[in-house]
Amino acid sequence: MRVTHLGIKHPHTFLRKALALIRKHRVAKISPILYLVNGYHYSSRSPHPQFYVVERAGSKLVCNCPGFQRYGFCTHTCAVMILESKQMTRLEKAAKESAGFG
Repeated sequence: MRVTHLGIKHPHTFLRKALALIRKHRVAKISPILYLVNGYHYSSRSPHPQFYVVERAGSKLVCNCPGFQRYGFCTHTCAVMILESKQMTRLEKAAKESAGFG
């Protein structure tokens, strides 16, 4: 993945990969601050399964994958952000409904 000074060179591909991780149920919350992501590492000629850990450190997400170490962001952290956003939306909707506003 190449990064420009403005961010991700191909954001649609980046987002597509993050959404695929979610759709294929490859992101699991294993504690209040840890997620296990079943991603793929591409080396040689074929991909092989690789597990990465995404940790919530305050308001930031940190991943132990090579991409995050190099660029400071990755599809794994993006997938976790999307999941957390969906969970928050569901909680907000449930709260409104229980308060009689939904």
